[in-house]
Parts: sequence; structure tokens; C-alpha cells
Amino acid sequence: MRKKKERKQKSAPVKGKKKIIIIAAVLLVAVAALIAFKLLGGKGEEGEKKEEIIEPEVIEAPMLYELGDLKLPALPVLNADIVVTKEEVPGLVPAEEEQPVVLETADQEKPDEGSDEKSDEEPEEKPEPVIPVANAFHYEGLRSAASVASAYTTLLTDSAVGFYPVDSTLQPAKLPEFDTDAGSVQLVMKAEEDGFFYSFRVEWSEDGVTLIPEKVEGSLPEPPQPVEMTLSDATSYMRYRIPSLLGVSADDVQNYRIYVEDGKVIINGTPCLRFKICRENPQTGGNENSGDYYLSSDRRHIYRLDVETNAVEEVDLSAP
Repeated sequence: MRKKKERKQKSAPVKGKKKIIIIAAVLLVAVAALIAFKLLGGKGEEGEKKEEIIEPEVIEAPMLYELGDLKLPALPVLNADIVVTKEEVPGLVPAEEEQPVVLETADQEKPDEGSDEKSDEEPEEKPEPVIPVANAFHYEGLRSAASVASAYTTLLTDSAVGFYPVDSTLQPAKLPEFDTDAGSVQLVMKAEEDGFFYSFRVEWSEDGVTLIPEKVEGSLPEPPQPVEMTLSDATSYMRYRIPSLLGVSADDVQNYRIYVEDGKVIINGTPCLRFKICRENPQTGGNENSGDYYLSSDRRHIYRLDVETNAVEEVDLSAP
């Protein structure tokens, strides 16, 4: 009786192992590629993410601006086509006062350079400065934005309100000309609360105005003390300026008389003296008024007074 030959089954499991090995290798390569992709800063869906841009919030035109305990009438909106938006922007940070420089002297104790002893005191870490936040109100769709900015600035700088223009160092400055398509002016006023002041920034573009009111923690710097002039010095300076003020020759200056008016006024944060320049009439011997002027105490500014409107305009002193 013949023995049945045992049939050897084909090694199917071997093929399965090959498949497992191949799949594992593919997965290993994919994982390695993914790790390298992230380490090298690949631009996938996450890499293409951009910072979220927050659009200003459209609001109804406010009636008042609140600067802490101070409330001011808001810019009036009389046209329904004007869009008013509000957004948070970085607030004003007053410049810190310079600290005095401490010079080392021989009397000061210094650690021995050869000593291995180290101080147990760790250096104090300065806290990161906290940037204040202010609300900016944007008014878009204005026909004459520069005129609107000028009118509102005039309101804020009225003596009944008390704001005045300053430069980047918060020192008193003159108002800008509102005859450009774009510009800005920084206004400030001391607050009743000690250690605070009010800030109001006015910006304008071709068809929009931005107003940034805020109450700032800090103090306004003291303006530099002007050099006091004697009346004689001031009068002599005004006489020197007669040719450029009145457009006459130097030889004709002798026909003019200069009179100092009583009292002082503050213009752009600087005390000024008022002068009246008169021309002597050779026929009658009387005086004819040729103009009223204000001279700042630092002799840097001369303002022409319009006696009818009681408005002043600065004179260009670039001419000799």
C-alpha cells in the first residue's frame, strides 16, 4: 500500500510578512518626512495661517467721549453716509525721565576680583512695561476731513476747554496748518487728579478723521522757562522786525513808533507781550495804527492780531 505523499503548502505567510514589512517601511518614511516637514517649518495648512485681522467695530455715532472723569462732546455726525467705527489702539506712553548717572568713585567698595565668592542675590528682573489701550473713533466718508479736524481742534483748544498742542516730547507747540490732505495734532491738558493728564489725538486723511481720546497716567513736563526780556529789549527787537512785519525799507523805520500794551497773554503755552506799531503822519503829526502784534517771551514767535475778530496769526520770521 502506497503512502500518500504529503503536499507542501505554499508559504502564503511569507507574502504576508513582506506586505507588513513594506507597509511599516512606508509608514516610517512618512513619519520621518512629517517630522522633518515640521522641523523645517513647512508651509502646510498650519504654516499658512495668518494673524487674525480684527476689523473695527461699526457703531452709532457717540454723543460724548469719556476720558475717565472728563466727558467731552463728540464729533457731530449730520450725514447718514458717514460710517463710524471704533477699535482699540495702543495708548500714549509718556517718556520716562532720565535717571541721573552715578559715577563710581574710589570710596565705593568693589568685590575682590580674585575672590570666588558669589553673591546669593539674584539680579532683579524688570517687569515688562504694560502698554495702555485707548479707543480710536474713525469717521469715514467726510467731504472735507481737514476742515472737520480743524473745527474740532478749535473747539478743544478753546479757553473754555483747555487743551493745547504739543510736540513728540509733550512740550507746547503751535497748531499745524490744516491745508494738507493728511496730518495730525496731539493735544493735552492737565487732569484734576494728580498723576494724570488728558490726551486727545486728532488725525485726518482725504475723507476721514480719527479721534483718540484718553486719560493718561503720568505727568506733563514743565515747559522750559523763557528768558525774561526787559521792555527795552523787547521794543528794540520789534523795531528790528518792522521791515519784515510791514514790508517797508530799513530807512523808513524811523517814521514808526512802538507802544507796549499792558498785561500779558498766553499763546500756545508761552507768555507774550502786546505791541502796537504806529506810523507818524508827517502832515498832522498824529499816529496811524499800522498793526497790533504779540511777541513771545523767548523771541521765537510773533503773532499778528486781527482786532476785528480777535484772532492771531503767526508771522513768518524766516525773513531777516
